[in-house]
Amino acid sequence: MRLVIEFALSLLPYSDLVVDTPQGFSYKGRKCDVEKICGVSILRAGETMEQAVCDICKDIRIGKILIQTNQQTDEPEVSISFIC
Repeated sequence: MRLVIEFALSLLPYSDLVVDTPQGFSYKGRKCDVEKICGVSILRAGETMEQAVCDICKDIRIGKILIQTNQQTDEPEVSISFIC
């Protein structure tokens, strides 16, 4: 699961950044251009990835969606949603 999340994060926009270390060296790195990221798990399916997301992105907010089949139309519909 962790590799899937790390790959998805690599698709975000990044810019080059040079940081001066306390030892006097310059480190060339990259900084994510996105300020806030929200994870949304689909109840009964996506919750398995939730812990891995929290391990990688320490301060991420998690939303939840419950999708159920409408018994009359057999179409999926959002029953409950808690989005960040």
